[in-house]
Amino acid sequence: MTIEEALSILDTLPDQVPLNDVQELVFRHAWDNWTYEQIAAQFGYTTDYIRTVGSQLWGALSKLLGVPIRKNNLQSQVRRWVQQHQPQSPNPAPRSLRSTPVDLTEAPDVAHFVGRVTALATLTQWISGTPATVSPCRLIALLGMGGIGKTG
Repeated sequence: MTIEEALSILDTLPDQVPLNDVQELVFRHAWDNWTYEQIAAQFGYTTDYIRTVGSQLWGALSKLLGVPIRKNNLQSQVRRWVQQHQPQSPNPAPRSLRSTPVDLTEAPDVAHFVGRVTALATLTQWISGTPATVSPCRLIALLGMGGIGKTG
């Protein structure tokens, strides 16, 4: 779960009062395991002020979610609460992008790339996920003005 997902879930709860700027700042950085001292130093607050905001925030979230929330258990408690209270949407069966066949008889022949050896090698790595440090891409878009050689 990302911080954005966690904040979105909190925003949808019926009794949730929107977080003010400092509360959101503390929530976001506590989510990333920052200390109160780091948050205070980075954003120009005193450590005591950030600690007080955090304490009040954890108390309010504990009351709202019905589980004890602290800075050091924030992620685990929010994740656990979501698993127990949010309905799981079933994974829909994959759908075909097009319901009718596409006629590709007029498509250009792209068997040979001319002058694009490096670009083709990069594209091949992105698609296949090789070397092992590269994850396979699920979507690659070739964009550009007409006539610059996107087709082959």
